[in-house]
Amino acid sequence: HTRDHRGDIRRRSGLLVAFVALASLAACLVGWRAYTSDRVLGAMPHAGQAATRLPLRDPPAWNVWGFEQPYNTGTALPCRWSLLAPPPTHGLRVPWNASVCVRPPGDLLSDALASSGHWAECDDLPQLYSIGAGRTGQPDHAAVLDVGMNLGACTLHLLLATDAEVLSFEPGRANLAYATTSLLALAAAHPSVRRRSRVFPIGLGDANASAWLHPAMGNAGHSVLGRSPSVDPHLTRLDPSHFGPPEAVTVRIGDDVLWPEAYRKRVLTEYRGWQTEYRRRAGGGPLARGGQHRLSGGRHQGPNVSPATAAAPPPVFALMKLDVEGFECAALRGMRRLLAAGAIQTAKLEVFDDALRAQGCSGVELQRLLSTSGFRLFLTAQALDQTRCNATPPAFALGRASRLWPLSPDQLHGNKRLPYNLYAIYCAEEAAG
Repeated sequence: HTRDHRGDIRRRSGLLVAFVALASLAACLVGWRAYTSDRVLGAMPHAGQAATRLPLRDPPAWNVWGFEQPYNTGTALPCRWSLLAPPPTHGLRVPWNASVCVRPPGDLLSDALASSGHWAECDDLPQLYSIGAGRTGQPDHAAVLDVGMNLGACTLHLLLATDAEVLSFEPGRANLAYATTSLLALAAAHPSVRRRSRVFPIGLGDANASAWLHPAMGNAGHSVLGRSPSVDPHLTRLDPSHFGPPEAVTVRIGDDVLWPEAYRKRVLTEYRGWQTEYRRRAGGGPLARGGQHRLSGGRHQGPNVSPATAAAPPPVFALMKLDVEGFECAALRGMRRLLAAGAIQTAKLEVFDDALRAQGCSGVELQRLLSTSGFRLFLTAQALDQTRCNATPPAFALGRASRLWPLSPDQLHGNKRLPYNLYAIYCAEEAAG
């Protein structure tokens, strides 16, 4: 009887401990629900559903993808392997070919890659890279920003056609899974890709926050970050499909990620001063950089730079490709310090006035952000290449001068209902002025 009594006591004690543990867990869940209940954004509903307001929970802490395995989405995604064969660019090496993992038939970008072997919007990026790399002091291994990587078509194109180091930003988990699957396959054939590619599973904006990403069904490249596309019906006119369930993603300020405050403090003023003076002494020649800072390690070179400046010059990028479906202004505002330091030499952006207005900006405001940061604007890569930072187009091209003059930032240069490409080159004299 005594043994039975002791056993009964132990059983009751175990039940009491379990009850206390469950009560504690319930309290934690209630607290977490209370924490997230105040943090909501409008969500894009499924087709046929009424708009709802869903709690926005912070995604897990992010890390740069490390080439161990494809980015984990939690579910298996169908992969259609297709040949990626970028066309050659004059003056650059013959591009490699590679296999690319794309979505099943019915996705705009995937179908284009499968049918043509490349994405036409990426074709002029090697030319821009070559122009920018020649101004960085490292023409063979300069760095590139791909903001809005999507499936990785342009990231892969640059890795295949150049020797660039490519830093890619993409917040969507499905896009990350497809792109990193392709990168792993490419790295198996070309091991240097592991050194030359960095993938950041975040979006770039003007605040460190979480946001909704609304993926367009049938055109995942039209995923909209932040506000719901339902705020402006024009956003869906080019794409008759519906937007899928939103996902919470991480958005970070570009300056904080690429040139953290601890590094840039007490640097910018001195850096800009010697940069302008060196440009003047060089008689308008290629802009030498004050440093070649890299995520994988940095080094410093430049004339008459103080020890404080030498500690952490800004990173240098030959090219930035920016295509984030109306979120371009937010991304540029988050890179004000990099832009002011002349850290980005050339850029290609999409200007979609309707999409920008849905995010509280406009095409003209986007162009002014670039112009006031010292960039000249052009409608084609060829016009940028021929004119660059010259006062006038070169004499041999004067017959086509109207197409070669820099654009005014104060007006749109296409149909406001349709996107157009904008090409930009940093000109130190205009930034100094």
